[in-house]
Amino acid sequence: MSNDYQVIFSGEGGQGLVLAGTILAEAAAIFEGKYATQTVDYGIASRGGFAMSEVKISDEEIDCPELIEPDYIVALTEDAFNRFEKEAGKSVIIFDSDAFSPALEGDNIKGCPFTTTLRRLAEEYGNKARINVLAIGAVLGLKEIVSLQAMRKVFEKNFGAKNADINMKVLQAGIEMTRS
Repeated sequence: MSNDYQVIFSGEGGQGLVLAGTILAEAAAIFEGKYATQTVDYGIASRGGFAMSEVKISDEEIDCPELIEPDYIVALTEDAFNRFEKEAGKSVIIFDSDAFSPALEGDNIKGCPFTTTLRRLAEEYGNKARINVLAIGAVLGLKEIVSLQAMRKVFEKNFGAKNADINMKVLQAGIEMTRS
């Protein structure tokens, strides 16, 4: 039996959601030998408009990159949440509880203080603290679909050792958000 995971990062352009998907897919494919696909969707005015990155990870070859039933959806804006609220019965939706309060509730709807946590981390790490890394951490806090070792390696590959340390701390803060 294959371990398949489908993740959506959604919000607005400029939040680094395309990069979040790329990082997660790279960690799985390059450093864990899994199969991974990533697709993106963003509007004409990418900064400030709707943006989304979809990632599919599997132990087996992936025939189609389209996500059928996402396991996890990160919705950093109310618009993003509204686009995916119909998935609430099948998917875990993680949203920024600092930005909005959805009318929809349930065991699979998880509010996390992304904005407050990011502000706290920015005081310590400056602009190196990114909401997209918090978003990846929020997913990994619910299910370690890639190892923390693979995440460190992908951070080192893309951003260097010093920035990898900061990204790992931000990632850990995201993990703690969903575990608390």
